[in-house]
Amino acid sequence: MTTLCLEDNEIAALPTIEPGHFAKLETLSLDRNALAVLPDSFGLHMSALERLGLSGNRLATLPASLASCARLDRIDARRNTIESIPVAYAGMPRLRSLLLDGNRVGKGGIPAGLLTECANLCELSLHDNAVSMEELRELDGWTAYETRRKARAGKVLESRVMLGDRAFDEGGDVERFRRH
Repeated sequence: MTTLCLEDNEIAALPTIEPGHFAKLETLSLDRNALAVLPDSFGLHMSALERLGLSGNRLATLPASLASCARLDRIDARRNTIESIPVAYAGMPRLRSLLLDGNRVGKGGIPAGLLTECANLCELSLHDNAVSMEELRELDGWTAYETRRKARAGKVLESRVMLGDRAFDEGGDVERFRRH
């Protein structure tokens, strides 16, 4: 089995994943369930995992063990209650897209090495979080991340295909002030 979609099932807990059970799983979608916590070992035995969907749950944390998924390219954990990104995620070799919109991530919840050491990360989305765009721009590694993000957008322009607003999205909210 390479794809497992368990969306909208009111799943509140997951069993511990045993070695070999999901060795070939590439896509796992647990979107819109009632998960409040994932097992600490979640991801340890899913070496082929490339895409993970966890949006619309009640997760307060993400397991650091996901960093052991060497092929993981995309994590979508929007609309949870996550306050920080595990430090181990900075070492994820293929992570390109980390979507955390609608959580509680503040500036202190973003590991120092995420933007510099996670060399393929080109989409970090933190809209509707405690961190502002100005704070994101102050982080070490923002310039390197911004270069990768713009290179991705440049490829989109070269192919003459647009991805809508997300093609140039910096990943955070900019506060706008109006004159009265």
